[in-house]
Amino acid sequence: MIGVAVSFDMPARRLLLTKYAPKEYIGAISGFADTLAGIGTMFSPLVGGHLWAISYSAPLIVGSLFNLIAVPLAFSLKVIKRRRTKEKL
Repeated sequence: MIGVAVSFDMPARRLLLTKYAPKEYIGAISGFADTLAGIGTMFSPLVGGHLWAISYSAPLIVGSLFNLIAVPLAFSLKVIKRRRTKEKL
């Protein structure tokens, strides 16, 4: 089930990176994003296990909080892009 979710999620992230990143930095930003994903993949079982030891619902709550923080950040990218476009005109 996770594999199906990731197969939809990763192309969407790549699209956002290539759409909003300056063309000269797309390679560096893609590498940085892959590095962060690798670090997350490496440490998430450890953190998830500790959260599970606290409570079986703790990993879900913490994951939900991170997603609630990420959504406004994702929408702020669009605002930054619009500002850059207006400045170039």
